[in-house]
Amino acid sequence: MDEDFRQCLCEYVTSVVHSAGTHVRTDRARQVLTGAQLAARIKGVSRYWKTQRYDFSPMKMAEAFAVMRQELNRRAVEATRREYDQFVQELDRDHQSMSSCLRVKPLEMQRRLEGKRQELLERCQGELRGEDPQKQAALEELKKELDKQMAEFLPRHEQRFKMAAMMEEENRKAVEASRRKYEQFVQQLDHDHQSMHRCLSVKPAEMQRRQEGKRQKLLERCRGELRGEDPQKQAALEELKQELDKQMDEFLTAYGQHFKMAEMAEMREKANRGAVEAARREYGLFVKQLDHGHQSMSSCLRVKPLEMKRRQEGKRQELLKRCRGELRGEDPQKQAALEELKQELDKQMDQFLSAYGQCFKVKKAEWLGLYIGPSLAAIARRARARPDWPAHLPISKWLPLQEMAEAFAVMRQELNRRAVEATRREYDQFVQELVSAEGLRIGNEGHQHTWGEARLR
Repeated sequence: MDEDFRQCLCEYVTSVVHSAGTHVRTDRARQVLTGAQLAARIKGVSRYWKTQRYDFSPMKMAEAFAVMRQELNRRAVEATRREYDQFVQELDRDHQSMSSCLRVKPLEMQRRLEGKRQELLERCQGELRGEDPQKQAALEELKKELDKQMAEFLPRHEQRFKMAAMMEEENRKAVEASRRKYEQFVQQLDHDHQSMHRCLSVKPAEMQRRQEGKRQKLLERCRGELRGEDPQKQAALEELKQELDKQMDEFLTAYGQHFKMAEMAEMREKANRGAVEAARREYGLFVKQLDHGHQSMSSCLRVKPLEMKRRQEGKRQELLKRCRGELRGEDPQKQAALEELKQELDKQMDQFLSAYGQCFKVKKAEWLGLYIGPSLAAIARRARARPDWPAHLPISKWLPLQEMAEAFAVMRQELNRRAVEATRREYDQFVQELVSAEGLRIGNEGHQHTWGEARLR
């Protein structure tokens, strides 16, 4: 039997064996053959070959089938080996990048390879022909070759995984550092612009420009610090950019609201300052008119200090009430502005009432004729002659206290002197009246002693 015939026979028998269980065999007349009929036909063919000179015997046929089984087994093992090699190559190709490599840990990769190896061994075991020892030997040899491929691939993948993990950790630290710096930058901006004045000095558009400049600077620096391939670096930068954009959007939204509130607060404060200033000016004009209207003695003496105080307090209360209705904002802010205005009005009222009280005393003393020394007008002229005197201010409000004290000291001395002099004159008059009465009643003679006693009394 030549080699070509043997090869053709092997292929034919192989096809028959493989299709025996799945295809119905028929004869030349297309009649269905049973298993017994097929066996009989095969035995007939075998007997026919024995009678002919083909040099073909059952021993040789057994040897041919043995060779055929070996070839089939070799092909099955080779196909299994190629399929496993292709599977390993695909795994290696699909996990070259850092991101894909990190998605599959070495233990998971080993589990996948072992699962594929077991699947191929079981399938190859079903395809092998012959006795179990022969099949087991072929499977054992195949298992060694598959284990060798797995042992060569797993260390490479583990090394690649470690390098990718190290680079990912460094990239994570670089990204986290950039994120922290941007967060600190945002917190510092928020802290520095809490006050209304600082907030209004930077508009939202300018704040957005600062934020974008800082973000771009951090992204460029982080790009230089990242390691690995460009796709992984770009993915990390894109993730960082999204996080920074989120922080920036949250801050700008809050800052825009804070800026609007600051603008409204500034408008309220400006309106409140205007209302307070108007009340202050009106009260100043009121005080000035009172001072001007009571410069003369008659007008001054018609209004006592208590009455003047009542008028001042009434005007102050009227202005405070009106200003309270004009103020805008929260009650604590309005109350603070009113308290400040009240203190200023009280200060003006105290200064005016103090000066008015002194002026009232001086004019009353002049009216009673008890005040000698420099008049109030003279004191005013002397005060205006001073180089540091504010020419636009009334004298009664800004009269120097030292000169006023000196005037009152002189007045007190004069009053005391006049009181002593009046007492002395009254007593002398009383004595003279007594002397005249006694002289008329007794006469001049013999009354020297009585005169002395009366004088002693």
